[in-house]
Amino acid sequence: MKTNGEGIYSTRPWIKYGEGPTKGQGRAFQEKRLEWTKEDFRFTQKDGKIFAFQMKYPEDHRAIIKSLGLSSGISVKEVRLLGFEDELEFEQLDSTLIIKLPEKYCSTGYPHCFCIK
Repeated sequence: MKTNGEGIYSTRPWIKYGEGPTKGQGRAFQEKRLEWTKEDFRFTQKDGKIFAFQMKYPEDHRAIIKSLGLSSGISVKEVRLLGFEDELEFEQLDSTLIIKLPEKYCSTGYPHCFCIK
């Protein structure tokens, strides 16, 4: 929570709740563990920023977000990984946003969060 709090506290839903193949059961009071993939993202927004939580760490150190391609009408100017100081390299294509994760970043086993301006 300390690392990803910026993307959680006082945020609002983005135009899409998420993307990826894994779907919850949608039943109340069910806490079945989901098997996430690197294609699973969940989104929030705040202060003109979009927060994209990648639910499983990608072994190839790349995050590919289909909802943020140029065809979405959103022009990405900067991408940060919460808990990591440097800006990340990224490429925004017509149908995807490709983010290169730093080699020295170590997965905690929990979702990590990108701050996208």
